[in-house]
Formats: sequence, C-alpha cells, structure tokens
Amino acid sequence: MLRRSIAALTLLMLAGSPTLGQGLGEILANKMRTMGSAPEIAVTLEHPPILGLSVSRIAFGPEEGECADEFVDALISDFVASGVEVVNRRQIEALVAEHEFSLSGMVAREDALELGEILGPTALVFVAVRRCTTEQQPLTNHRRNSINGTVTYEYISRTTAYFHGSIQVVDLTTAKIHSSRTIEQRVQRENRSSTVRPEFPSRYDILDQALRFATEQVHQLFFPWTEVKTLKFFKDSRCDLRLAYDLVRGGDIQAARKQSAANAEACRSFEGSKPKLAARARYNLGMTDFLLGNYDAALDSFDAAIRLHPESVFTEAMADCRRAQESARILEADLAEELPAEGQALAAALPPAGEAQPAGRHQAPAPDVPEKTLEERLKDLENLYQKGLISKEVYEAKQADLLKEL
Repeated sequence: MLRRSIAALTLLMLAGSPTLGQGLGEILANKMRTMGSAPEIAVTLEHPPILGLSVSRIAFGPEEGECADEFVDALISDFVASGVEVVNRRQIEALVAEHEFSLSGMVAREDALELGEILGPTALVFVAVRRCTTEQQPLTNHRRNSINGTVTYEYISRTTAYFHGSIQVVDLTTAKIHSSRTIEQRVQRENRSSTVRPEFPSRYDILDQALRFATEQVHQLFFPWTEVKTLKFFKDSRCDLRLAYDLVRGGDIQAARKQSAANAEACRSFEGSKPKLAARARYNLGMTDFLLGNYDAALDSFDAAIRLHPESVFTEAMADCRRAQESARILEADLAEELPAEGQALAAALPPAGEAQPAGRHQAPAPDVPEKTLEERLKDLENLYQKGLISKEVYEAKQADLLKEL
C-alpha cells in the first residue's frame, strides 16, 4: 500500500542512497550529538524493499562500464544467498540471439512480454557503471605552538574510491519498467603519521568496499532490511517522559508515540513555570512522529518545542524533518508514476501514513489530475533546490533521472 509504505521507503531513500540526500541515520546522529543530557537509545528500523517486487527469479541483461562485471558478479552472489534463482547469463544471450530481441535498458514492451513467456516470472536487471575509480592524495597538516613557535607536522596519505552507476529493472511478467535507480558510493580511508609519509591505503581494498556498499544498496531495492540507529530521547521522570523512553528503547514506536502524546498533555501545566520540560515533552512527541513518518505532526511538535524553549536541537530536528518530508514527496511521486491507473486510484483512496481510517467510512478516490510536463517537473525540482529543501546531490541526481526521459 503506497502511502503507508512511503515513510519506511523514505528511510531507505534517505539512509541508503547518497544521491537522495543525507540519510535519516546520519541526520539523527548529527543532531543527537548536540543534544547534551538526553540519553542515547538504539532503535531498530524496518524497511520494505523499495521496488515492491516479490522476486524469486532474476536475469541480468548486458552490463555497461568499467568494473560492471565485478559488480554484477557481486549482485548475483547476493541474490543467490538471499534465495533467489539467477538465470544463466549464457541462456539469456542465446535467447536474445535466437529471437533477435533488442535487449538494453530501453527494452521494448513486446520484447519484455515475449521474453517473460519464455523465462516465466522473472525480473530482468540492467546494470550500467559510469565511474569506478580510485584517487590517492598526499596531504600535510601543520600546527604552530603559540608559546615557543615550534611547528609540528602530520602527514596524511588518503585513498578514495568512487562508484557511480545505475540499475534498471523490468518485470517480465507484466512488462512494467521501473524507473532507473542511481547507485553511488564514495569510500575514503587514510593513514596518518607525525614522522614520515605513511603508505596509502590499498586502492583494491577501498574499491572492493565501495562495491560491497553498492551491492547492499541494490539489495535494499529487492529485499526487506533492518538497521539499528542510535538516537537520543529525553527521559525526565516528571511528566512520565521515562515511560516513553523505555518504550522507544524497547522498539515499540507506536506505543511510545501514544505515551508521548499523553506526556505532552500532562506537561502543559509546566509551560509557564518549567517551559524547558514542556518543550522536551513536545520534542519527544515530535521524534516519535518523525520515526513513524508522520512529518506534519512532527513539525507541529518541534515548532511547539521551539516556541516554549528555543534550543538548537529543536531547530535542527525541524529542518531535518522538512528535508525528510520533501524526500518522501519526491519518492511518492516516483512510485505513483510506476503504478498502473487502478493502483494510483487505490493509493489516492488510502489515508496518509500514520492516519487511521475511520470505521465505517470510505474515502472516494481523488479526482484525476493532469500529469505535469517534464519541463514543469524540472522547474519544481529546481525550486526545491533554490529554497534549500533538498541538497545539491539530491538535485543533481533527480535532475539526471528526469532528463533520461528526453
């Protein structure tokens, strides 16, 4: 169900794809380091596969680019380890030659359907690698002692691996072609010494690590996955904030949200005398909504916390939530484009993520809205970038995806 899965998919987009902005885990980690006294909690976040496919069989089309062979080999190993049958690549090549298919990332619908009849229920994957390189940089830092004027040096040998590619998926059962997904990784390691220039970290080891991270990124497109993130959550005994803290620590975010709402209500009496405590209660409530993907509600709570007792952590939480909300909107638009018309009508009839459907009440499908032109969508994307709602990396990656439609 589209809207109910957007929050979890947003966590994937933010946490797994460098082209789509700062990850939620990184956002939370950066923010929580500034929070001071609030204790840390390890929270397990569960994510569905972003493509929403039920995959039991995979075939790979011709790959493109430097180290694409190594990347495909790593993907095949990962799919096999995950219980997915991988069609022999020679079999695919023979079928292409025998039936004269035009097999590329722009595979024709009729070819996909015919190939699907031959292979059965299969996802056809095309991999293209645009960059697979390493760089080594010798750097030197120096520091002058303000008392005696002596200078000390630190020598740094840095190796960086860059991987940039894309993956195109065609469902041969329905001939549905999913939007191309950008796969990008940058891995950097360095050795330091205060006496001599140290050796550079191995190019091969760093590049292998970048390929492993890229493989994990593709894995998340096809399979459910979990991650453990460390965040901070206030646990004052007053207003029962500790009760919500214990629920978050136990991984029951829904119950923590309910308890946090009760805590925020209980803390209203402190808004005049102890605004800091009331603000913390509102922040906790906002954090639970943030984790659940209820971005509008989270923003309201963060705003209330700021008005009660301004703190940088509350302001940063609001900015992070706005970025996550915008990323979710972009992802939802992408998924809606891939749904058949009946699926879009069903998604429009669903309540937003985190909002329950009233008993005995059915919402009518939303009226048809004219699809925006490519020019309009590019302009919308640029407006988001100019307003600072998305990063430069997000802007450039999304722009490149849109321009592929030309």
